[in-house]
Parts: sequence; structure tokens; C-alpha cells
Amino acid sequence: TIHEAGLVAVLRQLHDELDTAVLAAYGWSDLNLTNPPTATDALLDRLVALNAERSREEATGQIRANQAREDAPRENTKSFLASARFVGKKNLHRLLDAFASYRKRAEMAGGSGPRWTLTLLGDGPLRASLEQQIQRLGLGKVVTMPGFLQYEDLPRFYAGASAFIHASTTEQWGLVVNEAMAAGLPVLVSNRCGCALDLVQEGVNGFSFDPFDVEVIAQAMLRMAALPCDQ
Repeated sequence: TIHEAGLVAVLRQLHDELDTAVLAAYGWSDLNLTNPPTATDALLDRLVALNAERSREEATGQIRANQAREDAPRENTKSFLASARFVGKKNLHRLLDAFASYRKRAEMAGGSGPRWTLTLLGDGPLRASLEQQIQRLGLGKVVTMPGFLQYEDLPRFYAGASAFIHASTTEQWGLVVNEAMAAGLPVLVSNRCGCALDLVQEGVNGFSFDPFDVEVIAQAMLRMAALPCDQ
């Protein structure tokens, strides 16, 4: 048929123009382009699969972008923001325990101030255990995890946050703290981060804390949340 003849022509053109390295890059090195009739169906299958994969990637990217917009802190709420790879040294399990303690202590203290929420940006091997911890602590409605974001998606999270917290147990410097401060956020920084001594002015632009002590972290959160809005 005309359709088959067209495919044969395409296959012959591919054979003439594409070398084995290009075919290998696409995972098509097993196609026998010198035998168009037997390769036609295989090529069609590959093209259909490639198109379906691209469609899935585009759909997934759109879902993540929409979720990120939904998870961005709202202007009428107060929130702590953290951005880190979900690995052990970032100390996110203790951070969640400290946040749970902060919430309980804030409720016990009463007052009319808002109870701050927490947004964890990033991804990594500890994501599943962090999600389980959030549910176990009853924090599902006040902790959001939008996932890994591209750099251009970060400004709205910095803009919507009230303070930045970095709880690493070890960090040579901590560039995310610089980024947060550049966005105008007060910071809570582990005293095991190299930047803490140089960047944090206690009670002026933030507080430092011992990252191994859950209640000390919670107290730092309480101190930050208690500051006047214009400070």
C-alpha cells in the first residue's frame, strides 16, 4: 500500500542517514533497517511508545506544577519553609518532631496568634518515611511536601513563607540559607552549619539552635513565631 511504501522509504532514509550510535541512543540498535518489511511494525511500535512516554512525562510535569501551586504557602497564613535533599544529615525527622512539639506548645500557650505551618521542599530516599512520620504525628493538614522544584519555581515559596529553617546536623556552609536571606526571610539555622556563625545575628535576623535537641528546635520555632510581624 501507499502507507507501507512510505514507511519503507522512511526506513531506507533512516538507514542512509543514521549511524549505529544514534540508534543506540534511542534504544533502537536492534532494528534491522536494511530489511524494511520486518522493521516496519517494530518501528511503529517504538514511535508509538516514545510518543506515549513523552505524553506521560508532560502530564506528570503539569500535575507536579499544579500541585506546587496548591502547596505554596498562602498569603494569609504563617509558615516555616525548609528546602533540602531528603537524606539523614538534613535532620528532617527531628525537624518534624520539633514542629509537632512547637504546635502542641503553641496551643497550650493559647493566644490569638496563628499556628504556623511547615513546607518541606525537596525529595530523596527518606521521603516515604517522612510521609509516614507526618501521618503518625497528625500533621497531615499542616505540613506540605511539594517535592523537588525547578529553580524558577522557588521564588513563590520564599515569597509566601514567614521564616526559613535549616536543621542539618552537618553542613560545610548551607547556601540555601543565603538564598532565603536574599529573599528577605528571617532564618532558623543549625549551629552545625558553617554559615550560622557568619550569617545569623541572634534575635536580629534569626536564631541558631542545636540540631540534635528536638525541644531546642521547637523553642526556636516558638521564638520566631512570637516575633511581631514587622520584626
